[in-house]
Amino acid sequence: MKMLAGSLFTHLMLWLAMVLSPLPMPVFAADAGPVRSGPAASAAGQVAWPDEDAILLRYTQILGGARNGQANPSLTLYQDGTMRVYYPDFLKQAGVYAGRLDPGHLGQLWSMLTDQVLLAFDARKVRDLMAAHDQASDLHASVIFGISDAPTLHIEFFPDRYHAAGRSLSATPATQKTISWHALKRDARQYTGIAEIQQLYAVQQRLEAIMRQSDLTKVDAAP
Repeated sequence: MKMLAGSLFTHLMLWLAMVLSPLPMPVFAADAGPVRSGPAASAAGQVAWPDEDAILLRYTQILGGARNGQANPSLTLYQDGTMRVYYPDFLKQAGVYAGRLDPGHLGQLWSMLTDQVLLAFDARKVRDLMAAHDQASDLHASVIFGISDAPTLHIEFFPDRYHAAGRSLSATPATQKTISWHALKRDARQYTGIAEIQQLYAVQQRLEAIMRQSDLTKVDAAP
C-alpha cells in the first residue's frame, strides 16, 4: 500500500510540474510594416532633338503690347515630323513640348507652305494690293486703327528639304523662305480677296492647331 501511495504521489508531482511550468512564448519576427517599392527611376534625360540642318520650319508668334521684347511662343518642325513647341513662362502652358506630326498631316502642311502663292510672297507687293483695296473701298483711314498690340507672325521654312507625296517643286526651289507679317488675323478678315493674305492666314491657323495638339509631351520647364 505504501508503495502504491508513493507512486501516485510521484505521478501527481510530475503532473503538477508540467501544468504549472510557464509555457514558452512564441517568437515573432519584428514587424517591418507594409512592403513599399521605391520610386521608379525617372531620369528621362534631355530630348535628343534632330540636327539643325534637318529643320523644315520655324514659326514664332511675336507678341505685342506689354509682352513686346519677351520670349515668344514658337514651333520648330523637323524632316522626320519631330516637333518642338515652346511656350514662355508667363503663359499657363509654359514649357517645352515634344511631339510628332504624321506623314499625312506633314504632307498637307508642306503643300500649303510650298504653294506658289507663298513661295512668291513679296510683302511690298502685297501691301500695294492692300493699299489699292483701301483706296477703292475708302478704308485708308482705318488701316492702322487698333492693331498696335496685335502679334507678328514670323515663319522661316526650307522648301527644298521636304517633298510631299505626289508633289514636285520647281527645278530650282528656294533654299529658304522667310515671311513676317503684323496683325495677320485682322488683315485676313479685311482683305478677303487677296490670295497671299488668305493663304498665309490658313498656314498660321494650321500651325497654331499643331501647337495645341493634345498628344504633345512636356519635356522641360520654360527657361
